[in-house]
Amino acid sequence: MFTYIGQIKAIAATGRAHCQCQVAYRILNICFRTLVDTIYSMKDELKELRDEQKSMRRELETERRARKRLETLLRKSLKHSSLPNMIDVNSNEESPPT
Repeated sequence: MFTYIGQIKAIAATGRAHCQCQVAYRILNICFRTLVDTIYSMKDELKELRDEQKSMRRELETERRARKRLETLLRKSLKHSSLPNMIDVNSNEESPPT
């Protein structure tokens, strides 16, 4: 609304406005157009934010599924691997005799 102050002053200064009512009408018209433009831009911004949220939610779910698959594969791999047995044997050998 403050961007139109120059236009409002110009309208009031010119001879086009014959009475205060016309000046007030033009000021209200400018303010209304500004308000409508603001509302539409806010609606567009809200739509973009909702779309971005949906996209991020989908990406999060994809990452969750991938993490769970990786954890499952890692557990299966460690379960069938002989690596834990080797670690147990090495840890026993390194312990000092009592």
